[in-house]
Amino acid sequence: MSEITFLYPKMTTIGLSNFIAGWKYYCMTYFGRTASDWMTYEMPVLTRQKVFIEVPYGLDSLARVLSGKRDTKQATKGFFSSNSKYVEQCDQVKNPKSDRNVNAAKLSKEAIRYWNGLTDSEKNHAFKRCESYEWHSANSKNEELKTNSKIKTKKRNKREIPDETINAVADRLKKYSDDLTDLYKWPLSSALAPSVIKARFTDTDIPEWVDKLRGVKDTNIYEQSLKLRSYLSRALTEEMTPDRRSKYAAWIVHDWGKIPGGKTADSEAALLEKVIAAEADHSRLDRVASWSKYLAFKYPQEYAIYDERVIYSLNWLLFSKNSDYNCFFPSPGGRNSVMNLLDYELLIYLSHSKLGYTYLSEALEEDIKSRNDSGGRSSFRKGVKNKIFLDKTKSYLEFTRIMKSIADNLYDLEDNDRLLKTEMILFSIADKDIALEVMTAYKNSCI
Repeated sequence: MSEITFLYPKMTTIGLSNFIAGWKYYCMTYFGRTASDWMTYEMPVLTRQKVFIEVPYGLDSLARVLSGKRDTKQATKGFFSSNSKYVEQCDQVKNPKSDRNVNAAKLSKEAIRYWNGLTDSEKNHAFKRCESYEWHSANSKNEELKTNSKIKTKKRNKREIPDETINAVADRLKKYSDDLTDLYKWPLSSALAPSVIKARFTDTDIPEWVDKLRGVKDTNIYEQSLKLRSYLSRALTEEMTPDRRSKYAAWIVHDWGKIPGGKTADSEAALLEKVIAAEADHSRLDRVASWSKYLAFKYPQEYAIYDERVIYSLNWLLFSKNSDYNCFFPSPGGRNSVMNLLDYELLIYLSHSKLGYTYLSEALEEDIKSRNDSGGRSSFRKGVKNKIFLDKTKSYLEFTRIMKSIADNLYDLEDNDRLLKTEMILFSIADKDIALEVMTAYKNSCI
């Protein structure tokens, strides 16, 4: 996979497409480049041993944003050495902000070829990823804020989960982090069965990873699943025909994910259309349990599956930390019998300081009166839910941000599977340890 490596304080990577999308954003937003010349722009490096707000716009500040390590210098000799295939040092240029000659860098021809070879949906996906980064805030595209020459950072959204909560959730999950071999049990053998593979792919078009996975039957499900994600990530980022990509998507969603769906060419094409639309726009939660599977397989370091079990565990852990949050995640649907029985939504409402029994009772009485007067449907649950659950158009982006932050706290940053492992933990404990905690909470509330 084509990646950019950041070395400090611990090594981490991002996809090359995300780096180039960020480069384009920086060029056009802070250096006044156009859609035609950003690729060849020689960007000032402007490395500083200072905190982020004191670093001027340049490659170093861009790298700090993209790496997530905002107060650690990034554009060092090691950075250029590690990424020489895609980022080149060049002769000094005039810094447009100070008119002084400074060191500069540019995208290599290899990086430009890579970007030009991406599909429109892949480029849109990279730009969408940029929205989750915390960029500089400026009065205009080419003007620094004047207050002490410091840059104001983005204000925290009222519906954004604070860092201390993320740390607390990661602490709760640490006891599972080294136990996934025994914990993760999502079956893979049925999806690799000859009858399933032949029904999805033709005899002459069976992917090579199928035989590779069948050849490691003695490996536990967890390790086999890691190999699966690695194989498919490489395959899905390569060029393939729409027909073949639709079969991959259908195998991931229906055969591996066990979401019911047809095996006809039309149904596979319809699924791929949904997936491509979701790659470009994550704002719709419709069929998110399906299309997020494809995204998580294709970009395992960037996305996690928005699965009902994962959401069930994550919401409960957030609620356990503080019942007054107003940023719980909407359910994608598809709960099993244990989670259906042990639904805890009402506990959240009753425990919330802005809701509680009195508010709920009055709201229900008003809803009953409205239905008696107009004969319409109840809006009680929707009205209450909207107060503390995230808007569906923002749920997936916030979900990926939270999941990546938890993963970064839970595992070493050099572990490229950390997001996937975090997803596996939350998935695995939903109808076990989390369900037991919910049961205990109901018991205590009845005493």
